Formats: sequence, C-alpha cells, structure tokens
Amino acid sequence: MLFSTLASAFLTAFTLAAASPSPLIFGGSGSSDLPKYPPGISNATFDGKTKCTFPAPQSGFVPTKYVGTLDQPSVWYQLAASFQFFEIGCTCVYAKYGLYSNGSIAVNNFCLRNGSPSGVKGVAAPTPQFGAGTFNVNFGQPAGSCGSQAPNYIVNKYYTDSAGKYTAAIVGSSNFDGWFLLSKQRIVSRAQIDSYLKDIASLGYDLSKSYSITTQNDSCPAP
Repeated sequence: MLFSTLASAFLTAFTLAAASPSPLIFGGSGSSDLPKYPPGISNATFDGKTKCTFPAPQSGFVPTKYVGTLDQPSVWYQLAASFQFFEIGCTCVYAKYGLYSNGSIAVNNFCLRNGSPSGVKGVAAPTPQFGAGTFNVNFGQPAGSCGSQAPNYIVNKYYTDSAGKYTAAIVGSSNFDGWFLLSKQRIVSRAQIDSYLKDIASLGYDLSKSYSITTQNDSCPAP
C-alpha cells in the first residue's frame, strides 16, 4: 500500500500530531536489536483493474470470532508494526472492533501519543471478492491508489488457542507494503514476538525495512 493510503486508511491511522522522538524500537537497516529474517514467498492476488497485489488471507477466517459486538467490542493490542509515520510518539496502541448488523465493522483505534490519549474511529467494510478476512477500512479520508473497493486490511495469518479462539493475527496491506502484529493479550514475551516476526517474514514482508515493537506495559490505560 502506498504511503498516502497507509496514512488515511489502515488499522491504526491515528490523528496526526507534530513529529517528535518516538518511544518505539525501530528495526530495519539502522537497528541490530530486531531480527531481519529474509522475506519468503506467499500466496497473493494480483488485481488487473487496480494493478495492486493483495496478500492472501488465511483460509477459514470467521469474522464473528474476530470482532465483538457494538456494546462489547473485541480488543486487539498492537505488538509490532512496520513503520507508520502516523504512529510517531505512540505507545499502548490498541483497536476495538464491533460488528454492525450489515456485516461492516466499527473500528476504534487508540494510543498514547507522547503521554496524551489519541484516537480515531472508522468503519471496515468486507471485500469478499478478495476472500474472507479482507476489509477496506475507512476513516473519512480519500481512498488510496488501490481504490475504495480494494482491501487495505488483510488478515494474512491468525493464531488460535486450544478452544479455537483467536489469540493473535498478522494483518497486511496491498503490495506487502505494510503490516501489523496484533494480539488479544497486551503483554507478550519478546521470544514470542520474535517467533511471530519470523512468520511475518515468511509471508513475504521485508523486515530489512524499518519496523517497531510497540511499547505495551501494565501502566497502559485499560481499553
């Protein structure tokens, strides 16, 4: 997904603030702390109309297990993400998802930006022509280069517990340009995050590009 699209229509497109030193740990060529697993080759769909390539969602995705209701939305915490300029200064990032009766999803994103609450609300519409687990998320901004009918939120891989409940997800964007690692659990070990990062690379995302581990701790505000 192109830079402008990421800024206007993606999982954590928070209200922009003036750039400031970021509390995130950034990977890529400037960091020796984060792994840079080589990208693998993954299934994808090329759309001749938009000239965009979309990562394939994992089969078997069930939206009603992924999101909650409008009264009790599900909460997903961000553990890591490719560099997003609209997340500069953000910690404690999470998203709430609640299902509308028409199948669309209410999206409520939140972070602490330099210690102050920051957030944005939007709507995610399913894009079934690209498979279950693909959505076009809109925050009231113009559509990106792939258009308003194409997905910019793709559940590329999900993880479940022994009861079949979703525990984590890798969400990608068009052209493998951006990704987010989400978890139902706020505090996750670094070893587990590194395991997820290996999966992210295997799906085709380039970890030699800048990415970050998101600050999550017990002092973060409860959703």
